[in-house]
This record gives sequence, structure tokens and C-alpha cells, in this order.
Amino acid sequence: AATSESDTASLLFWLDPSDSLQLLEFVLDHCERQRTLEVIALLRFKTNDDPDLLMLGVALRQAEALTLLRSTGKTEMPPLRIHPELSMEEVKGRWLRQLEHLPDFLPLAETLLETGFS
Repeated sequence: AATSESDTASLLFWLDPSDSLQLLEFVLDHCERQRTLEVIALLRFKTNDDPDLLMLGVALRQAEALTLLRSTGKTEMPPLRIHPELSMEEVKGRWLRQLEHLPDFLPLAETLLETGFS
């Protein structure tokens, strides 16, 4: 596993911002939470406050929030997506509107998103 992580880390630094966003979207949709968090952490290190990677930084913050929502185990959740072109507030509003059909889950989702992602 350590070799795989170091291989992944070395490859991430060669990706341009567009490829990094595509990788992030892929792991959000197809990988387990642990692997998703590893990729988020590696990409976060890559951005390192680089102004050219601002959109990637926005996407990473959204990915962290989305991963937190998915970690609740709510199985009826709609397919929420990251939207790096939107602010965190805009994407939170979009997600909460998509979750309105889950009245038992909505208060928890609101709390999670307001606590760590306001």
C-alpha cells in the first residue's frame, strides 16, 4: 500500500489542474472514502496556496464536504456533485435543495455543512 501511495503522490504532481479535477471527480464517484481522502490530501498539498490552482482548491473544499456528507451512510442520497466554478455557499445551497426530499437527513446535512464549511 505504501508503494501505491507514493506512486500516486508522484503522479499527482505531473497532472495539470484540469486533469487533477477529473481525477478528483473520479475518486469521488468510484473509490472508497479512505482512498478519496488520500487523493484529496495529496491534491491539497499540491495546491499549496498556488493562485493558479484556485479552482482546484475550491473543488477540494467541496470534495471534503461531500465526503463528509457521504460518510453518514445515508443510502438514498441523490448523486451530489462538486462544482468548482461555484462558491462553497452556492454549492451548499444546491446540495441542500437536492436533499430536501430527505426530511430526516436534511437537518444533519445542514449542521455538517455549516459546522465545517461555512
